[in-house]
Amino acid sequence: MMEYDLKTIAVQIAWKRTEGFWLWASDDAGFPLAAEELRRILFGRHRRSFFGTILEIKSTSSFEAILLDSWSAVDYWQQPATLQYASVDFGKQGETLRLAANWLQRILAEGWFKPELSVWSEGTWHWAPVLPADQQRAFQTMLTQVKEAGIPYVEEWLHGAVAACIDQVPEVEETWARILDAYPALRTVSSVSQLDSDGEEQWLEEIGLTTEPRPFAVSLQLAEPEDERGKDYWKLQFRLKDRENGEWTAIVGTDGILLDGTPPETWLGQIPAALGSWTEKALKLVPELAEPESRMQLKSGLTEEEAVRFLTEFSLSLAQAGLSIWLPGWWGQAVRSTPRLKAKLQPGMTASAAESLFGLKHVSAFQVRLALGGKEYSEEEMAALLQTKRQLVKLHGQWIFLDPVIMAKLRKRMKRLQRQGLSSHELLQAAFMRRANDLQEAEGEKSWEAVEADAELLDIDLDDALQAASEMLMQKQGFPLIPMPAAFQGELRSYQRQGASWLAYLFEYGLGGCLADDMGLGKTIQWIAYFLHLKETGRLTGPSLLICPTSVLGNWQKELERFAPSLRVRLHHGPERQRGDDFAELLRDTDLFLTSYALAHMDREEFSSAEWCCLCLDEAQNVKNSYTKQAQAIRTFRAKHRVALTGTPIENRLTELWSIMDFLNPHYLGSNRQFTKKVVQPLEKTNDPVLIGQVQRWVQPFLLRRVKKEPAIQLDLPDKQEFKTYVTLTAEQAALYESVLNKLFDSIEKLPPMERRGTVLAALTRLKQVCGHPALLLKESPQHVRADRSQKLVRLLEMVQEVRAKGERCLIFTQFVEMGEILKAVLQQRFKEEVLFLYGGVPKQERDRMIERFQDGGHGNKPGLFVLSLKAGGTGLNLTGANHVFHYDRWWNPAVENQATDRAYRIGQTREVQVHKMIALGTLEERIDEMIDRKQEWSRRIVGSGESWVSELSDNELKSLFELRQPLLS
Repeated sequence: MMEYDLKTIAVQIAWKRTEGFWLWASDDAGFPLAAEELRRILFGRHRRSFFGTILEIKSTSSFEAILLDSWSAVDYWQQPATLQYASVDFGKQGETLRLAANWLQRILAEGWFKPELSVWSEGTWHWAPVLPADQQRAFQTMLTQVKEAGIPYVEEWLHGAVAACIDQVPEVEETWARILDAYPALRTVSSVSQLDSDGEEQWLEEIGLTTEPRPFAVSLQLAEPEDERGKDYWKLQFRLKDRENGEWTAIVGTDGILLDGTPPETWLGQIPAALGSWTEKALKLVPELAEPESRMQLKSGLTEEEAVRFLTEFSLSLAQAGLSIWLPGWWGQAVRSTPRLKAKLQPGMTASAAESLFGLKHVSAFQVRLALGGKEYSEEEMAALLQTKRQLVKLHGQWIFLDPVIMAKLRKRMKRLQRQGLSSHELLQAAFMRRANDLQEAEGEKSWEAVEADAELLDIDLDDALQAASEMLMQKQGFPLIPMPAAFQGELRSYQRQGASWLAYLFEYGLGGCLADDMGLGKTIQWIAYFLHLKETGRLTGPSLLICPTSVLGNWQKELERFAPSLRVRLHHGPERQRGDDFAELLRDTDLFLTSYALAHMDREEFSSAEWCCLCLDEAQNVKNSYTKQAQAIRTFRAKHRVALTGTPIENRLTELWSIMDFLNPHYLGSNRQFTKKVVQPLEKTNDPVLIGQVQRWVQPFLLRRVKKEPAIQLDLPDKQEFKTYVTLTAEQAALYESVLNKLFDSIEKLPPMERRGTVLAALTRLKQVCGHPALLLKESPQHVRADRSQKLVRLLEMVQEVRAKGERCLIFTQFVEMGEILKAVLQQRFKEEVLFLYGGVPKQERDRMIERFQDGGHGNKPGLFVLSLKAGGTGLNLTGANHVFHYDRWWNPAVENQATDRAYRIGQTREVQVHKMIALGTLEERIDEMIDRKQEWSRRIVGSGESWVSELSDNELKSLFELRQPLLS
């Protein structure tokens, strides 16, 4: 233990209304005392706070404080339990707090408190003191004394103590729970305004917190009809309870006639008034319960429809107003039990290896039962229940409630089952979500709710074989490794063979899979090995289709020629591509068609006409927006097996993962709308780690992701180092930056929302351009640009000079094609060597030639500088000839930048890779960099939206984001 030679510790005290007391201190020299030491000194002998160990520490910029909650403070201030080795000075407030604490302890012990109507009716819980007459003067004297001593918060302290006492003391919590069950009006404030009461005393009487002068309590009972077929009325009647012994002694009709029991004679004169008062209040709240012939009397009987409304609506309104209601004992269970269909697969339904159960489109051999409240009903009973229009039915001696909305859905679902059987995605949901829920419950988490509405109405019992298969896919262990295909010209690393085997295993079950390995781990050759395995084992029953960005079509051609020369591959691209009948003719003698995303939409008719054995999407993030024409077209293509290859299954939003998963296994995650409502929106609001874990478990069987640094991968890649290079603006850039801002803020305040959005995004682009080079904004010819007008360009030339002096090569990424033109011109002029420039408008043949030359290609003429637009060159390319990567301007999404970086940092790289990110100080680029740092963790899991969020900011937020900050100029 630390030793302190302290004469006196001066403790400062502050009251925080929603928290309690803050305590902090300084030593003799005036230095703040550490919270841990202060906790030992002040609470070393305080048992209720477990010697201070459960008390929270609050930190400010100048000191650390101990938080003493209101309930613990009542006990502590009566006798501060400080350690003896230090002298503690609580100042003038110490004795006054002791006086107040003694009073509060007595108030709590005696129960001298009540809910305060004036505050409660405004929607806030609040407790107020209510003392006996002989104690009120003394209490007021105490309040005066403590207020004069600077403590005006005693009544707030009492409220906090009562609330904390309910939360922290089990006995009090249980008592309060019983009060809430008995007097539901305490759970709501709506009844306060509804009741036409004479003030607080009547309200307290209604909720049961004051002693009613009558010796009995009144409750309205709904009793079941004697005829179980629903022909008789449901009866309304009053029950009277003796307050002294708690027994129900009499039943009285709504017309005041005694029906059962014998009330004491002393009650007889009070019963009519009590029932009349109860009836008057009830009819003000629920006039539908009035007897038609006598509007001041409750109905004596209700039809089944009225009984349902009483159970589901009217009783709640009456109870919330403090009126006691007696409902049938079975109602609580009935209203909590939702009818469901339960399908059980017939024994022996697990298919052979040639056609697994998962691969079947529909399964017909199953039995269906209706399950409700833990019971299953026979086929005949189920048919009768589905056909009936009644809502309250008695079956096997038990009343059940049939919600008409749920029953309508069940009827519709049952018709679909009879017509179509069980679909494969329903089996998937049953198999994988049951396993996920088992894991969650084992870890103490709540079970996951199905996203798709239909899944909430159907339970599926799976057999042992199906459960075992789902377990294997969840764990990604135990599935057989495929032999090396004889036609594969190369070698596979162990993890690559595992990836190819995983795809082949999914093929057997008809399940789509996303190979989401980190960029550079060889997703291409894993897919090629899987595809060759299908062909060599006779599973390739027809042509297959691979869709990828135009920029990597050439790379796929080369890789297929290199690793699988025996495959019959056909490129569907360019103006000479086959259409119509000519295309159909090619299907007969082709193993694999290669095409681009753009042509997937343009030639939709041709691709939709075929039944593809395997449909593969490379760089599958291209279908992340399910509403684009190309994504919608691809979803219509028929295929036995679907595969997605992408290093970034989530680039910006979780709906992108949904889009890829829906392509792989349609409907598995429900509709986009359902997924957004039940997953995306809650996560955007709460960032709930439990919900994130649930989503990860859900998609786990269909997503295989390994990263370069995993020990099991054993790539032995060289290191990658990332650097940030900060530059200032030139005077010209600063002036242009300010000019863009001034024009923006002069106009946006007057614009309607849609125009404002477009204006902000346009300004964002112009500001990025200014940071790159003034010529980019001013649209000057690249051939006449001076480098010294941009410090960023000057610094880039200096760094490239160092790279080229060492004989090393580099990639330079920019998001603007025009900036790429400027970089190419300036670099060629400075270094007198060829500079390659790849962007979206470069023809495919020229792209392939550029990449081959940069990677050497056996010609020995290797350019050293390669400028690439971020969109065209950021994915799918192998450019390990470079070991320096420059990001000239910053993109909002770290995943996009990392993809671009991994054109060089991938298998085949033998040198250390250096990544340089260039940032203009004091500008929005600096804020982008700060945001990217915050989003790095999200890019691995779930990240926010792209640039569009900027346009939704307020004017002040925009100014804060865009404004120039020091240092400004070079």
